[in-house]
Amino acid sequence: MSVPATGSAELVAAGTGGDAAVYEVRGPLDFETVPSLSERGREMFAAGRHVVVDLSGVTHANSAGLALLLEWQRAARRTGARLSVRRLPAVLANLAAMSELGPYLPPDDAG
Repeated sequence: MSVPATGSAELVAAGTGGDAAVYEVRGPLDFETVPSLSERGREMFAAGRHVVVDLSGVTHANSAGLALLLEWQRAARRTGARLSVRRLPAVLANLAAMSELGPYLPPDDAG
């Protein structure tokens, strides 16, 4: 597995997990990478399905990453889909807790 160069991030379809479509984020979640991930992430919610976003490949993150996850949560709701988060990095979990946004990032039970 290759690690993206600094400043780039990937959103990769990783198959299915039960009734969910699983996507992996690889690389940094920051102000530089979030705009392109935001754009690519919108297609995840087609067909109103359950989507799991696995963040185990995130190399570092900041508040832009939290904003991206919240944006994806809104996109999921607009399309009738459901979003779960797998392996939320500690920095994002802490930011969500401090902002009282943790309930908007439901964990995936399988991961």
